Amino acid sequence: MRTGHDNWPSNPSIIGIALYVAFLAQDWDWYDDLMGEVGRLDLTSPDLDETVAETAADRNFTPEHAAQVLAEAQAGVARDGILAMPMTLRLSWMGLLDEVFDLVDKASYDFMLDPDGPPPGDIRGLIFAERNRAMIDDPRFVILCAKMGLTRYWIDTDQWPDCAEAVPYDFRAEARRLTGAG
Repeated sequence: MRTGHDNWPSNPSIIGIALYVAFLAQDWDWYDDLMGEVGRLDLTSPDLDETVAETAADRNFTPEHAAQVLAEAQAGVARDGILAMPMTLRLSWMGLLDEVFDLVDKASYDFMLDPDGPPPGDIRGLIFAERNRAMIDDPRFVILCAKMGLTRYWIDTDQWPDCAEAVPYDFRAEARRLTGAG
């Protein structure tokens, strides 16, 4: 992403993606540099403006902001039956584990497995990032993985994520239980 930003430093779409990547990676020096560029270059677009507002609020969230994000997620699941991966991560990072797992239980992830549907456009890999350790260490994490079709792959291939060895529960047994592969 840094190369894209270096090549098109004043493109609002590119800088917005770079800003989000810096935020997700918690690379605050890069994030702050990018935010400075947005202001200096007076960049604006609907997507960039949304990314700036969301990441700035999430970086130093208040309990009120966390409640607002949770309400948005609950409304989205009630309306569409979907909990997008960025929202899942935001809630997890805000420490709302019980709430996010409640939403995971209610949400469908079938769209992520539909080869004829639109690509998921998600950030699934980040659920395994160290920043998401609290969620990973909770046995309910495997439910999310099963809903995304990951547990079936792991069982069929015997290729397990690194976290399977690092959690305080039997990750493999839980994956097998949830997929009926006892």
